[in-house]
Amino acid sequence: MISFTTLLLASAALVQAAINDACTAGSTPGVCLTTASCSSSGGTSHAGFCPNDPTNVQCCTKTCGSGGTCRFSNTCTTGNTQTGLCPGPSGFICCLPGSSTCTPPAVNAATISLIKQFEGFVPSPAPDPIGLPTVGYGHLCQTTNCAEVPFSFPLTTAQASTLLTNDLKTFERCITNDISNSVRLNANQYGALVSWAFNVGCGNTRSSTLVSRLNAGQNPNTVAAEELPKWNRAGGQVLPGLLATSRTASHSPSGFSPCYKKATRAVWVPKRSASPSIPYTQVWYLVPLPTMLSIYALLFSAVATNAALNGPCNAAGTPGVCIPTSSCSSSGGTSHSGFCPNDPANIKCCTKPTCGSGGTCQFENTCSSGNTVSGLCPGPPSFKCCLPGKSKPSSGSCGPTTVNAATVSLIKGFESFVDKPYLDPVGLETVGYGHLCKRPGCKEVPFSFPMTETQATTLLQSDISPATTCISADIVDTVKLNENQYGALVSWAFNVGCGNSRGSSLISRLNKGEDPNAVAADELPKWRKASGKVLPGLVTRRNSEVSLFKKPSSVTAHPPSC
Repeated sequence: MISFTTLLLASAALVQAAINDACTAGSTPGVCLTTASCSSSGGTSHAGFCPNDPTNVQCCTKTCGSGGTCRFSNTCTTGNTQTGLCPGPSGFICCLPGSSTCTPPAVNAATISLIKQFEGFVPSPAPDPIGLPTVGYGHLCQTTNCAEVPFSFPLTTAQASTLLTNDLKTFERCITNDISNSVRLNANQYGALVSWAFNVGCGNTRSSTLVSRLNAGQNPNTVAAEELPKWNRAGGQVLPGLLATSRTASHSPSGFSPCYKKATRAVWVPKRSASPSIPYTQVWYLVPLPTMLSIYALLFSAVATNAALNGPCNAAGTPGVCIPTSSCSSSGGTSHSGFCPNDPANIKCCTKPTCGSGGTCQFENTCSSGNTVSGLCPGPPSFKCCLPGKSKPSSGSCGPTTVNAATVSLIKGFESFVDKPYLDPVGLETVGYGHLCKRPGCKEVPFSFPMTETQATTLLQSDISPATTCISADIVDTVKLNENQYGALVSWAFNVGCGNSRGSSLISRLNKGEDPNAVAADELPKWRKASGKVLPGLVTRRNSEVSLFKKPSSVTAHPPSC
């Protein structure tokens, strides 16, 4: 049975909207797009297959790669996919014949050195600016006390290096899988791209113009020089530390092996050099650890420096964000002209001076109290309600509530049990109850294979921990939830991911004080699509979560008791 956690690229899309949904033209898979978007990406539009949208939205199909076809990732039976070659949403990718079996290469020493310098060394678990425990060289703990780390604390630098090497395997895999084999990269080039992916996340790299341009055959040095520096913003602001990590140097290829993905995937992680023969010299900045912890805690997006949309602004002393006037007014904000000069006339500085209990909407990294609430402000997820006073205790001192047995039973029923590692439809190793492996062969799992169901349950409870952390952190303490309501939301966040739950209208409505039962009944059923298609399994799961949510209980789970 397919793990829904792996499969889901969820969005709360209404059933009558076909744009970005799957379609079939004859027997060829496609995606419903505007004809202009389709043609600009080299696709072919077919009328009559997207009946619920305007006439300019048609079924777009395209061939790609070496004998591949563009289709949604969950329908690619080979599991050998490439991104950046197809039109439409990120889930519509190039499905190639055969299977992808090469093990991604490990990054070289220069890459490790670069990442260590910017991450800094933390010997014992410490909460980052949003309360998530971090240790070693940028390791984000999967459990409250970093129990998955196979070393005692305080760590030595050697142990932290081993942990970093293991953490990088996920990002080596996504760079290897997302870049076409026709792209020739040396070890330093490969390493620089893995460093970038480790910093901004595989989801962002996968949908980036950098990967798209490489796969389109453009010169790697040119692409890197133009694209990497764009990833210099967090919370709408250009950060010097991110500018430092994006300046890169290129080195000559040193040879190839028959398994090209294994031997030649490298990025621009150059050695220190002042040689004028190197076209782009790495500038190494010593960035203080607190600065870098803040950088890695934020959500990144490649915003060009001349684009103010979703960037910060200030209207007569009040912090704001540059967004369309319609978006501002619909969120209860006020638009101010003249403060977003680089964008169209309908993009203005949106402010919302009051939110929550005495709070002000501003970018998260400018909130001096550290007490922020999502869902109360217009604009991007990082533009939050900054409340006065100290935030509630971090997960290090007041951990999120553990889910009850009913929640664990619900999740197990939908994830299904697999006793040994197998490759899911997109080529990622999975084991137990939906555990996504972080190392080849799932070596991070502290059990031998085949696993027992008891062992898989223990692993699942550990995997659920990040979802409990984000639900506890993202819902304001004035919202009272019993153990079943809380558990249903954790099941949902575990399935769709904390990034999706955090920016959802469900969380926003709860934080605004709406009735929890009404919100759950309205919002949870919307999360039933994967890659643009309604899946019966997701419909059933959402209904089960709503049923659990509505089941009475006298046990309070949120806010957590400290």
